[in-house]
Amino acid sequence: MTAIRSIAVAQTVAVPGDVDANLDQHVLLAHQAAEAGAQVVVFPELSLTGYEIGLAQRLAFARHDPRLALLIGVASARAITLIVGAPVRLDSGLHIGAFIATPDGRVELYTKHHLGAFSSAASCDGVVPPAEATVFRPGDRNPLISFGGTTAAVAICADTGRPSHPR
Repeated sequence: MTAIRSIAVAQTVAVPGDVDANLDQHVLLAHQAAEAGAQVVVFPELSLTGYEIGLAQRLAFARHDPRLALLIGVASARAITLIVGAPVRLDSGLHIGAFIATPDGRVELYTKHHLGAFSSAASCDGVVPPAEATVFRPGDRNPLISFGGTTAAVAICADTGRPSHPR
């Protein structure tokens, strides 16, 4: 018999550049998803900062960023895996990342492999942001997650459409 698996997708409305407000929204939605029985909650790309490429350098997270403590606590207390988006600075440069907070208190990091070559979407203030590839470096971190007796991979945006990615 296959184990029951429950994944929630949380569509946030990020406050551009306001990490604290966005963290509060993530915590609220994580609790709601846990109440509904979700084992994993997936948030949008760059959800902790908003898709604000021009602010990414200033708002970038570190690999073990203390701003993640609240989410790590929720994941542990609610026995849920949270996948949240943020710009992240590593030795190799600035990346689009997905932090994976697990019920056992660990935090893994996925980095987007395939960056957008151009930008056609205007930000909240009507300004067209720079292309991802002008600010971020392609990543190579690809941790797997386990839940409900199965293993799954993480992907961000353009990564999902690449046939090579699931392999």
